[in-house]
Amino acid sequence: MQDFDDFIINLVRAAEPDLDERLKKQDEALRALECTNPTLGKWITTYDVEYLMAAFNLNDEDFAENFPEMSHLNHHDRSQIIEAFEDHFLHCSHCHLKRGYDLEMNARIESVYRKHGNAISAHLSATKDQAEPGGSLAVNDLDSLAQEVSKPKTLRAAAANDIGRWSMASLWSKHWHK
Repeated sequence: MQDFDDFIINLVRAAEPDLDERLKKQDEALRALECTNPTLGKWITTYDVEYLMAAFNLNDEDFAENFPEMSHLNHHDRSQIIEAFEDHFLHCSHCHLKRGYDLEMNARIESVYRKHGNAISAHLSATKDQAEPGGSLAVNDLDSLAQEVSKPKTLRAAAANDIGRWSMASLWSKHWHK
């Protein structure tokens, strides 16, 4: 899959030659801000935000299949996690900014997909690679996440997302610095 990742990344770089410099500035801006809740922030920093939200919003069967180590979390439990993330975005400048950067990167990558769809299809056919899901969610610190979500101070906000594709911004963040 690395070859396909590099192919997409090179298309994005070609479309926006100054992108690496802008990404460095985004990274600096994120480092200048401190997360107000490191338990939630660790998840947000590690994963593309929309991927993370969509993964927790899967139906129980799909979630258990994709994340067997966390299959004990039912949809209600995961919806509380999503609500905790949504509340955190409202109160944490660092994670709010990270979410914005993830959305921006996803839009860039989607634009490349639209513009170069035929070339991408040809590349996939030539390499016979199959798209695979982005990073998987880790169980590490799940107990601390559950404790954070159950705190009474956590406000609940509605959130609904779909997981129709793999983590674009996470793909980029792993490779953009090459």
